[in-house]
Amino acid sequence: MKLPKIISLFVFTFFALVSIAQKKEIPTRYALCPGFNVSNLYNDSSRTVKTTYPQFGFIINKDFNSAFGVNGGMQFSYRGANREGLSYKFRNTYLDFQVIPKYSLFDFLKLEIGGQYSYLMTSKLITRTPFNGKIKTDIYGKYKSQFELIA
Repeated sequence: MKLPKIISLFVFTFFALVSIAQKKEIPTRYALCPGFNVSNLYNDSSRTVKTTYPQFGFIINKDFNSAFGVNGGMQFSYRGANREGLSYKFRNTYLDFQVIPKYSLFDFLKLEIGGQYSYLMTSKLITRTPFNGKIKTDIYGKYKSQFELIA
């Protein structure tokens, strides 16, 4: 999928949720969601170690009634890995779109299972050399956009 189609789909979902949220008796909650992402990108040819990067975005939480609701969100995240010995690094940036339906089984127990589409924006290999410093190379063929299950 191309980025404009994904953004259009997200904007449509966002406004659909907001229009449903206009009912006064059922509140809609909005939240910013900063955080950290611990990741390790596996590569066939090298041993890599985990890295930690910031992520940020927003979430819309909409309850349709006392038993059913949905969470929708979008976040920008970095994912990567360092090769042991720090001679080179992998750095990917993703735009993540989430839709997570939720069902309240009891007042104290909710079931939330949904999906997330992670759109790969950039993928770089960063190499350190003693003479040239850092060299950044695009490696789009190595990693791809992906669908993920969230529970």
